[in-house]
Amino acid sequence: MSVLITAANSAQAYKLKSLLSKIENVLLGDYLDIPELMVKSGAMIKTPNPESPSFAHEMLTLCLDNGISMLLPLRKSELLPLAQSRQLFLEFDIQLIIPKTELINRHPNISDGSIVVMNRSEVIAGNREVNHPHELTDGVFSIADSGAYHIFTAD
Repeated sequence: MSVLITAANSAQAYKLKSLLSKIENVLLGDYLDIPELMVKSGAMIKTPNPESPSFAHEMLTLCLDNGISMLLPLRKSELLPLAQSRQLFLEFDIQLIIPKTELINRHPNISDGSIVVMNRSEVIAGNREVNHPHELTDGVFSIADSGAYHIFTAD
């Protein structure tokens, strides 16, 4: 399984990559400037700009071309267009680790706390065990000691 985490030039992407250390092939990608040397070496991938009208299709093509089976977007601007295209990605067996659209509209921000990665209501990676609300079915979340949660993003 290959995993792509976006926002490659952010500390949050590296935190998440380290959390997924049990997965062998975790790639980082970004549409913002990333070192060409890293792209040429295969350590990073240039991703499409989320402002593009065909962003979801471009990201799907990128995932298919690179054998990506799980996508964890960390840029706020990527979340909504990808969440709206969830079914398209599922048809190609690519898991989008993104919250439901309603949740994105309510909580598109980062907070301090433990990072938890949810896929189909299961914690697949995290800094701690969490009693999570029923709405946290898919996505990367930051959960404070108080239990408050926010979508974990790089911006």
